[in-house]
Amino acid sequence: MRAARLLQQRTASRFGADIHLSKRIPAGAGLGGGSSDAATTLIVLNRLWNTGLARQQLADLALELGADVPFFVHGRNAFARAAASS
Repeated sequence: MRAARLLQQRTASRFGADIHLSKRIPAGAGLGGGSSDAATTLIVLNRLWNTGLARQQLADLALELGADVPFFVHGRNAFARAAASS
């Protein structure tokens, strides 16, 4: 719901959606389930609502939902590491 509302607010879309989600992954299991769901919501509603946002724009929005959500928006493998400290 947060992803849908964020996209709606940022694009001033007046459209809505009925979203039904069936999960078999325990909440908080650390498997990226919620992050993947958020990214999928952004991608699907971007298309259904014809907002015209590019993938990188969706990834920028996704970052507001969680640090790992942009990885799922791009839909490919990624390597993450901690920044070097000074």
